[in-house]
Amino acid sequence: MPDVFPELPKVSFKFSLDVATVYAIEMALHAHKIEMRAEKQYFSEELLEEWREALSLPNLFWDLRAFMCGRGNLNVKVKRLGEHIILPLLQKSMKIYEDHWKAILPSLKNNVSPLLQAWKIHGKEILRGICSASRLEWNIKEIKVFFVEPIVDGHGDAFPEEGSITFEAAKAPLPRCLHGLTHEIAHLNTADIIHQEDIRRKVLAECANDLVAQQALIEAKILNKLDFDDPIRDIEKWKTESRQEFLYDPEELKQIVENWWSNHLESKKNIRESIKDLFEEALPKMLLKQ
Repeated sequence: MPDVFPELPKVSFKFSLDVATVYAIEMALHAHKIEMRAEKQYFSEELLEEWREALSLPNLFWDLRAFMCGRGNLNVKVKRLGEHIILPLLQKSMKIYEDHWKAILPSLKNNVSPLLQAWKIHGKEILRGICSASRLEWNIKEIKVFFVEPIVDGHGDAFPEEGSITFEAAKAPLPRCLHGLTHEIAHLNTADIIHQEDIRRKVLAECANDLVAQQALIEAKILNKLDFDDPIRDIEKWKTESRQEFLYDPEELKQIVENWWSNHLESKKNIRESIKDLFEEALPKMLLKQ
């Protein structure tokens, strides 16, 4: 059982060249099925090909096997793999990206200024609202939010193991930014519901997490009412995280999710327990393609 801390986690916001470089490379390599904005490419095709080659399964396992034959314990051997394969490419990429990062940094800080001001005012209420909606206490002391270049027009990701988030510093309406940030922060509270092998369960867990975020914004008096259409719209985006495909009726699934959330709020269950009820109701309506 993870440790539970009586105080709300501290949230810090950072602009980090190394984190931003990895994100930019990741997006340039089209590592995910995400629609990106058409922007100038700052990395040469030669460098991107170096990354593809280094991270290809045949090359990665060839290098790993070579280091496994060397001296030291397992941790030392794996660390050596990173130092010899990943580190040189990352340093080369950072050197290329650094000038661009410095050039766009003032505009990125300007983009997120309203978001930071809103968080300064409402942040603690939002953190409390997340706990109230999920009925799960916080088990981390600090949340680190790393702003990155807007490449996917507002994308964010949470890493519960590190207590950190990457979030695009996009110029967007404040309600949209605050909702997106709260969604990612909520993932750090509801982390153990999202790790589902079945993409259908993962998608439903994403819907549940989004409703936790919306409910937190309502309790912080930022949002007026729940929008059940919002997570249902995002299902098509979340589906791309797996090769598994499934069929569903959006309106039927929306009604199931809406009824489940109403029952969750009325019950005394935490979201870890009540999401099992959602799985039981929704999965028969989400048929896997053969």
